Amino acid sequence: MGYGRTRSDIYSEGLLPQAHEEEKWHSLPLWSQRQYCLLNGLKSAQPQKAGPSPGTLTSKLRLEAIRRRGLKITIYAPEGIEPRLVEYELMSQMRAAGFKKIHLALETIEDDIAKKWNRRQATIEKFDRAVDVLQRVGFKVGSQDMNAFVIFGLPDEDLQAAINTAVYASTRVGSVVPMLFTPVPGSILYRTHEKYLAAQRRPDGTKWDLHDLNGKLLPFLEYNQRKYPGLQASDYLEIESLMMHLNASKVHAKRFDINSESQAGRTFRRVLAAMP
Repeated sequence: MGYGRTRSDIYSEGLLPQAHEEEKWHSLPLWSQRQYCLLNGLKSAQPQKAGPSPGTLTSKLRLEAIRRRGLKITIYAPEGIEPRLVEYELMSQMRAAGFKKIHLALETIEDDIAKKWNRRQATIEKFDRAVDVLQRVGFKVGSQDMNAFVIFGLPDEDLQAAINTAVYASTRVGSVVPMLFTPVPGSILYRTHEKYLAAQRRPDGTKWDLHDLNGKLLPFLEYNQRKYPGLQASDYLEIESLMMHLNASKVHAKRFDINSESQAGRTFRRVLAAMP
């Protein structure tokens, strides 16, 4: 997931504006022309004078075409949807078309950190509004209908903030998807730390390359050791393990809510507070 214009941004904009449909049709990628014909039962990849203009191939029209044809399919969007793009009509059509699960980009609940990442649109308020909309549509909390990405492994990150975000995600939607940070070339964070990344060497002494950006390789481990001198790769594994344990806390489809006001929730927090 990049920190600029994401795939979901592009997808939400629709393929083309409504204008000059003949010229616009021929400017569409071939796969888009074929998709339009498939979903609308057309045999020829030519614009039709009647019916929807190819210039209106937005996500909503695609979903409506799937529903109208009665296609019994299950659709996944594992890369997630930004909360700001969640609105009732679109989510209703997605559910009707075959989306069983929604992955939301929570990332962090700390607004000052989101601003530092240039993610002003990814706020906790937008996330909460998105969850409310999804519940109205029929997606259930605590059943993996809704899932929240939580990013960690960033440069200068606050480990406490990452854990706070994971606990909040578990409380709010019930399913946490841990996501180690991968800096995307061209993004603000990448450009800010490009010199540091380019100076890195592999264990065998060879020069760093773009595929070394993989989050699993912890590209900012040494960088963050300046802030946390005792930080080890195993610490990130423990953070990921914590998130997975939060997901595994369900009994009879009911999850353990650390923030609940139940006797169990209050006792758990007292135990944590009393630990040295």
